[in-house]
Amino acid sequence: MTRPGETWPAIAAERLPLAALVVLYVVPLATIPGIAWAIGVLRGGYFITLPGTGEVVPLVRLAVAGILIVAVSVFSVAVLAGAFWAMSPLYGVQRDIRATFKIAAYGTTPMWLAGAVLVSPRLALVMALALFQTLYLYADGLQELLGVTASDAAELVGVAVMVLIALSIVLGAALSSWGVL
Repeated sequence: MTRPGETWPAIAAERLPLAALVVLYVVPLATIPGIAWAIGVLRGGYFITLPGTGEVVPLVRLAVAGILIVAVSVFSVAVLAGAFWAMSPLYGVQRDIRATFKIAAYGTTPMWLAGAVLVSPRLALVMALALFQTLYLYADGLQELLGVTASDAAELVGVAVMVLIALSIVLGAALSSWGVL
């Protein structure tokens, strides 16, 4: 995270199966913001009530929300990896699902670690700073692992993030209409 130039080659050489990367890396780190947010709610840092009742959200619903945060993180990594993979030929490089998944997974690390600040709403701005580091890591990873040029890497990250935002809106609307959110 602090020395991506040294870290990306080690990540490129790693032969961990993608399923193991999700189970051993993505899921544990994705639990950080979910747990921190739940602690913040329990501490009273966030005012959350059920619509129209004025009652505090039950613990079961809080746990479901925490689990959804983890699930959405895994979904986001998969969507970003898929977007990087699908658009790779447009930037003059070969498709490599292992490399794009590693970029999406390892590049998101700053966001997951910064998720610890969600225990206090006052610290949520730290997440914005982590976002800039995450975007930088995506671009750097695309250059190091796929060979995308520096000038194209930022554009590819931007387009992939737009794909993620669009699919997140669609998924969020669907989950909301089904009563999950």
